[in-house]
Amino acid sequence: MGDKYRSFLYDEADDIEWRHGGPPTYDDVNKLFEDGRTKEWPKGSLEEIVQNAVKSWEMELSHKTRLKDFKTINPEKFKLFVNGRTYAGVFKKRWDRKPKSAGIGHSFPYGKRPVPALLEAPE
Repeated sequence: MGDKYRSFLYDEADDIEWRHGGPPTYDDVNKLFEDGRTKEWPKGSLEEIVQNAVKSWEMELSHKTRLKDFKTINPEKFKLFVNGRTYAGVFKKRWDRKPKSAGIGHSFPYGKRPVPALLEAPE
């Protein structure tokens, strides 16, 4: 059975290179999310699709060591802009390093803290 919020977690190919030897387990995180959320999106809604896409993308960023293993983005075309500044180079540099040489907090402005805007449901 797959993760209900993250696609591409358990249906991966055998040659995926995981940061900690295998796919992560999100059972406890999912429980905290479900207990703390303020809104449950309708099944198949745009809001649910975006929520799950962001969770899948975060999983890949945190746990996959090779960009070629990503399924949520096309590494050749993907660009992230924050306040008008691109972070495309950050992604390239991050995965050119050895998997355990630097933590995620060294490459991303929020480190491992959740981005507040992604946690709040619109009224």
